[in-house]
Amino acid sequence: MSFQEFMNKLEHFLDDHLSIRTSKLAENFKSYFGLKYKISLNYEGENVRVSLSFIQPASNTTSSKKNIIYFVESLRHKHISHYAEHEKDSEA
Repeated sequence: MSFQEFMNKLEHFLDDHLSIRTSKLAENFKSYFGLKYKISLNYEGENVRVSLSFIQPASNTTSSKKNIIYFVESLRHKHISHYAEHEKDSEA
């Protein structure tokens, strides 16, 4: 999976699972007003680091983080499985 495909899938998932912050909910974090999340991209050595930040009531934060991590890990494992199958086919 290309990085662009990964980012498209991640952003689609986040758009479906996070809510837009209203002025009341983003009261102390005005830069989040009208946003669901913020993504920052940087290089860390040869790898790309994707940082995600979002504002939610404390009672939902852990659940949201788990769901995001489960989603990203499922994409990663699909990619690893696909790569391993491709390597097997190449050896045959």
